[in-house]
Amino acid sequence: LVSDLDVSAKFYSCILQLTELETPWGTNPGVRFFAIGDGQQIHLAKVSGNLIVSNKVTHLAFNVAAFEDYPKFLNLQRISYSDFSGKESAIQVRPDGVRQIYLQDPDGNWIEINDAKY
Repeated sequence: LVSDLDVSAKFYSCILQLTELETPWGTNPGVRFFAIGDGQQIHLAKVSGNLIVSNKVTHLAFNVAAFEDYPKFLNLQRISYSDFSGKESAIQVRPDGVRQIYLQDPDGNWIEINDAKY
């Protein structure tokens, strides 16, 4: 759920580098679709009024091949990130060795970026 579809679409395409897809309804001002890999999609839907308050525990997670470059990219874009505890610009390492960071989209939805090899 997003409050400004154009602002969020720009974030998901430019910052998360996802490819926008056509919706089954053609041009729909209330929804935008993005490919997230393996035939899966994320749908952004514009809502007015109160958005659902997001909790970091409820987040999307994406693994990236060049993880070490992604925090650098975020810094260049002036997008803040943290470890799960909230320590700014910190990379967390899970017990299994997977590195991860957390950031928020323009509406505060939490997103994890990691280097898991699935």
